[in-house]
Amino acid sequence: NKLYMIGCINDQIVTTLNFSGGIRSRIKHRGEFGLSVRKQYWGLGIGSLMIDALIKWVNDNNIIKKINLRVRSDNIRAIELYQRKGFIIEGTIQKEIFFDGKYFDLHWMGLEL
Repeated sequence: NKLYMIGCINDQIVTTLNFSGGIRSRIKHRGEFGLSVRKQYWGLGIGSLMIDALIKWVNDNNIIKKINLRVRSDNIRAIELYQRKGFIIEGTIQKEIFFDGKYFDLHWMGLEL
């Protein structure tokens, strides 16, 4: 109920995606993922391909029925990507992250399969 993927270009890791599904029977139907793409590779569709691979894996395993993620509310490009893949914003947690002297909100997003 877990997945870790890496994407490489010319033997350099440029993206990672990790997914963890629930362990207990009452929550094993859902899981959360995190995605990172090196900044110099943004805009090439790499994140989109990684999400497509995750969704395919989830559909093939027939256990997970819902994929969740958290994203900073100011990360518009990521939010738009997730929405294109069918994720919806389910809630916002205010001041969840403190970085570089500022607070940032996080959106919780989900995709039901």
